[in-house]
Amino acid sequence: NAADITRAIRARLKAMENVDIPAGVHVAVTRDYGRTATAKADSLLLHLLLAALSVVLLVVFALGWREGVVVGSAVLITLALMLFASWAMGFTINRVSLFALIFSIGILVDDAIVVVENIHRHMAL
Repeated sequence: NAADITRAIRARLKAMENVDIPAGVHVAVTRDYGRTATAKADSLLLHLLLAALSVVLLVVFALGWREGVVVGSAVLITLALMLFASWAMGFTINRVSLFALIFSIGILVDDAIVVVENIHRHMAL
């Protein structure tokens, strides 16, 4: 994880000040990939939430509030389980996997809409 590595390097540099690094020497960080990676991952998480929310609102508008609850529950539970399972197994979520999650919302919503339509069809029969 780039953020953990840069955090550890900063801590090591701070510990080396006035010991291995002379007092008159100034150390400057010119590029922090950990910070930019964290910012991009946070941005993708925000877009993941916005995509899920906009899809649920679209379903509520197009099909109704009950259907929106079903679709929203399916998306929320699936994404939460995936993030929890990744965390429990020690995997880190990178930008590629977050981007894939954003795309997977379409598949999740499609499956949930098929379920809702079948429920509606069975209730009508």
